[in-house]
Order: sequence, then C-alpha cells, then structure tokens
Amino acid sequence: AVRHPIIAHPSHLGEVLPGINSRKLTLTNVTAADIAQYSVVISNTCGDVASDSAVLSLTTEPSGPACIGDINIDGAVNVSDLLQLLSNWGTCP
Repeated sequence: AVRHPIIAHPSHLGEVLPGINSRKLTLTNVTAADIAQYSVVISNTCGDVASDSAVLSLTTEPSGPACIGDINIDGAVNVSDLLQLLSNWGTCP
C-alpha cells in the first residue's frame, strides 16, 4: 500500500492560516476580532477535505472587583445569590 502523508491546515473564515501545519489550533489573547468560524483542511496527494466549522465565541468576566458571595456573578451580593445557594443545599452525592 502506498502511504500519502497528511497535512493539516487550520482555516479562519475559509482562509488557510499561514504558517500553521497542525490538526490542533491554539488561540491565545483572543479578542472580539477573532470571533468567527474555524475549520481545518486536511490535504494529501489524493485531494483536500474541509472539516465542519467550529464557532469561536468570547465571554468576559463582569467588570469591577469580585464580590465574595456573588454566586451568580451579577456584580452584587443579594437575595438572588442566597436563593441560588439554598437551591443547591443538601447532602453530597
């Protein structure tokens, strides 16, 4: 059997990302400008195949200092936090 080496090229919005030849794409320091669809194009001498796209989304932590007891992370310690705590009260599995 003849082996055909496989080459993987991550792509962003259908454009191959230059200089990256890996099946794994690691993004650091992601900003809103990076939000888009990413996929990988697998190539060998028999042709190219594109993967399904994965959508990168970005969530941010609420601004301001963290409040101890702010269980629902809405920026305030209030009844909503107490209710969330009480709804999870009980014995551990």
